[in-house]
Amino acid sequence: MPSTHFSEAALERRREKFAYAADFPGLLHAAPEAVGKTVASVVSAGEVSVVVFTDGCFLLAAPGPASGDALLAAIQASAGALAPWRSSELAELERRVDAEQEAMRFARMEKVLGAVETNLPRVPELRDELRKLLDAGP
Repeated sequence: MPSTHFSEAALERRREKFAYAADFPGLLHAAPEAVGKTVASVVSAGEVSVVVFTDGCFLLAAPGPASGDALLAAIQASAGALAPWRSSELAELERRVDAEQEAMRFARMEKVLGAVETNLPRVPELRDELRKLLDAGP
């Protein structure tokens, strides 16, 4: 059986390299660590950006959330922090959220009515069951 000494050594050097990068001096591990720091530059590095601060610290920043729901949740979660600069925009966003909820409410009603219309000729008992349900109330 051939020796794996060189392969094992190469893997160990790889682990050492990544461990050093993970503990690299100045690397901030969470965005709250950057509060109060001044941005010196932003460097694009493939799928991430590196935000370099004037004190030599840096933070890796991934692109924003891909889905609309995640982006909306992020904006809503930071509304308190954004409000001093974006209060009218936040109000508009909430207006649009409310408008969508109302539209979804009517869309659900439309789907239920469509299902009833489609199934009523095939299931004659449905009419009596719906009457019972409506008479029972909410």
